[in-house]
Amino acid sequence: MANSRFPNMSYCMCENTVAALVQIIEHMDEDPENFLQDLSMTELNSFNRLYELCKEFRRTADFVVEIADELESSVEE
Repeated sequence: MANSRFPNMSYCMCENTVAALVQIIEHMDEDPENFLQDLSMTELNSFNRLYELCKEFRRTADFVVEIADELESSVEE
């Protein structure tokens, strides 16, 4: 069941988020020296939150992949 505070339905959340991250990365690549300076204060706050969330995502995703690998290994045995 979708929660109204989330912008994506669960069946497309990764796909939509990938598209959004690609957009951000392309803008950062276009003008890395001025990217942060060109953001509004609210966008800069969101960028900083996104930066921290990406680190958290990496830690959590590594854990999830590790569990999936362990489950797959146990099924293969």
